[in-house]
Amino acid sequence: MNGTIQIDLSPGRAIGTIVRELNDLLKTEGIASDELFSDQTAWDPKKSKAMPARWYWIACYPVRGNSEGYYVHIDVIHGNDQRTLIALTKIWDWDKACQLANGAARILCEV
Repeated sequence: MNGTIQIDLSPGRAIGTIVRELNDLLKTEGIASDELFSDQTAWDPKKSKAMPARWYWIACYPVRGNSEGYYVHIDVIHGNDQRTLIALTKIWDWDKACQLANGAARILCEV
């Protein structure tokens, strides 16, 4: 990664747009092919569809699934230590899950 890749994470920006841009950059950088993130705010009417007005950090991390495979989570930490899952993908290989979490973190967190 060249260090100049940035996604606009401004408060109020649509999370769906951020997730689409992240997927495009992960594919362009050769980090992801079929392992694309899905917008976890799209289906939940209780979740905001926009970046919070005040957020502190973004967490990108792999976890082991209950029955099979691995998941990569992207959370926004905001408000009074509230954590909101904004994106998720499933992967079958642990090393690939770690690589994808790292790539997402580098894109979203190097501002």
